[in-house]
Amino acid sequence: DHGEEFWEHGTFEHNHTLYDDVTRGLLWVRAGSGTTAGRRVPAPATLADIAPTLYDFVGFTDVPPTDGRSLRPFLDGGATDDAWADRAIGIAHLRYGYDRWAVVWNQHKYILHTASGQEELYDLDADPGEHTDIARRTDLAPWRERLGPVHDMSAGRGWRIRTQLSPKAEPFTFTLPAPAKEAIVVP
Repeated sequence: DHGEEFWEHGTFEHNHTLYDDVTRGLLWVRAGSGTTAGRRVPAPATLADIAPTLYDFVGFTDVPPTDGRSLRPFLDGGATDDAWADRAIGIAHLRYGYDRWAVVWNQHKYILHTASGQEELYDLDADPGEHTDIARRTDLAPWRERLGPVHDMSAGRGWRIRTQLSPKAEPFTFTLPAPAKEAIVVP
């Protein structure tokens, strides 16, 4: 479900960054009898695609809604390799370090550091190791526009304020350094 980073981008292990070293994993599907040699499908896929794929192969027609898509057309050979070329995939929810949100779309990865507002963009075809940030020389508007919808929420620069409140805590006030567009309280 994920890779591991070994100092390629300054950290190790996983859940520290959103680079492919950490976020990309292999999805292998073992075909049944009668299938010829395997092949690599370059279509972007996520773990969310596994359930719809299984539902499709089993033949379920009344399936619960999911965030994924069935990979069966690729596995059966009925889809072209670029059939999902325009699919945007979101990556986020870091366990350690600073909050970052990302979207992989159009063979590029856009990363937003929510606290600082720093933006990164990598051309995954030309730079699969994600070492050359092209954000400063690229119009980032298309990636910014996809970041929120792919995560099904507003996405942008912001702050995460952690507090420890008890049931009998006194009311408190804090002042943000800039006006807030939205606030979410997560218990």
